[in-house]
Amino acid sequence: MGTSKSVGSPKTLSWQTVASAYLSENQSPDRIAQLIWRASSGDASTDIAQFLGHPAPIACLKAALEYSNPAAASAAAAQIIAQQRLAGISADLSRRALVQAFASSDRIKGFVTSLFAEATNYLVARDISPLLGHSPRLAYLSHTRTLKEKIVESVRACVASQRLPETIPNHASWRRLVDGITRRLRNA
Repeated sequence: MGTSKSVGSPKTLSWQTVASAYLSENQSPDRIAQLIWRASSGDASTDIAQFLGHPAPIACLKAALEYSNPAAASAAAAQIIAQQRLAGISADLSRRALVQAFASSDRIKGFVTSLFAEATNYLVARDISPLLGHSPRLAYLSHTRTLKEKIVESVRACVASQRLPETIPNHASWRRLVDGITRRLRNA
């Protein structure tokens, strides 16, 4: 029996705007992505960029660059995360992005792009399911899946278009990178 409970976004005006956008045929996936990142940034308790700015993503990025295969890199990252007590949403999203980075010829770009895509997937997934059947846009489960995929791809394209560092950033420059990408996503 599972004991976890899915907790949606807070019932703020920003998140209610996102929910309305999911339901509206007039809102593009690009616009919904922008609204999601604006809503997330507007509340300290849900500011995913704050979590992405923590040390866990840097540890995972280092592992992605230091190891030749995703299994070894993931195991090394898991060990660092455990030793440094970095467990949490940031670590979970980062480990997923680490594995996906191996599909890219540029692992830094692959990692950063996948990290923001995974964060977006997390934000959409926690809120879109309860809206199933509330509009023609979300009439079926396949519609919610398709919309979520389009939103994630919009974020992936926006992040991939960013100029990214060629080396592993230190914590301060990582934080600036995350803040810069988040600003771009909010204003895309």
